[in-house]
Amino acid sequence: MCVLQIVGILALLILIRYLWWSSTQKSENPYMKKGEALNAMPLTSADANGDNNEETPKKEEDDSSSELEGEKPEFLETPQGDKDDLKKISGIGPKIEEKLNHLGIFHYQQIADFTDDNIKWVDENLSFKGRAMRDDWVGQAKVLAKGEETEFSKRYK
Repeated sequence: MCVLQIVGILALLILIRYLWWSSTQKSENPYMKKGEALNAMPLTSADANGDNNEETPKKEEDDSSSELEGEKPEFLETPQGDKDDLKKISGIGPKIEEKLNHLGIFHYQQIADFTDDNIKWVDENLSFKGRAMRDDWVGQAKVLAKGEETEFSKRYK
């Protein structure tokens, strides 16, 4: 086998590996957690061939899972009037505001009404890693919803 054939085979293998990797990283929902695309793919060759006789346990959707995921807050289809500038809340930048708007969270009052379970749900499903609790989004939103300013919003431009 000549060197050119070996290089061609290696390039093809690298391309196949890259295409497989990139297909596991993409999803239709840009806010889907990383790794969720992997769940749709078989994990072993036995799974791919259908040789695996074990049934995959289905995730039960009951209130016992709310301990980990929290409770989904109420979302709006469209803003009621003008959207509030959620970036006035410390810890919310343009990208997080876009994610919140995509979910249906447009107003300070919506965030002010979050329960601890709602915060857990938002953290879990948008991968905020505790940011909402750590930055006290609810406390800041309550102040801003009243039309008052927070220390952060005074500095916000």
